[in-house]
Amino acid sequence: MGVMAILALFFAIVSPYVEAQASAPAPSPTSD
Repeated sequence: MGVMAILALFFAIVSPYVEAQASAPAPSPTSD
């Protein structure tokens, strides 16, 4: 019960960051 709540919070907090990185990856300096 508590673990599920922690997992839900974890995913709710981490998901936006993962999506932001996937949709807008940091440009690599070697590509220049």
